[in-house]
Amino acid sequence: MASLYEALAPARRHFGYRTCDEVLGFCVAPSGLPLASALDAAVLAKVLPKVRGESGGALPKALADAAEVCRVEGLAQSQAKLMQMQASLTALGTVRFWS
Repeated sequence: MASLYEALAPARRHFGYRTCDEVLGFCVAPSGLPLASALDAAVLAKVLPKVRGESGGALPKALADAAEVCRVEGLAQSQAKLMQMQASLTALGTVRFWS
């Protein structure tokens, strides 16, 4: 979580304690999922929907850095969504999780 926070912070798209607590709570709840899968689902549901903005500034690099963090940590769904968001940012000049 710390490396994902650091990747998003330069673009001011980082997350706070409440989001971190929710992600950690999701990961320790009995779900039957392996920890990596639970973390991936939690990041996808709780962190990435907050990421939005325009192509100017630090957002393009923050998305790339966050995608790399997810790749290294084995968060495949989150990495795929971040790559999709990067493509939208490049094509449209703006990005939101839900587009």
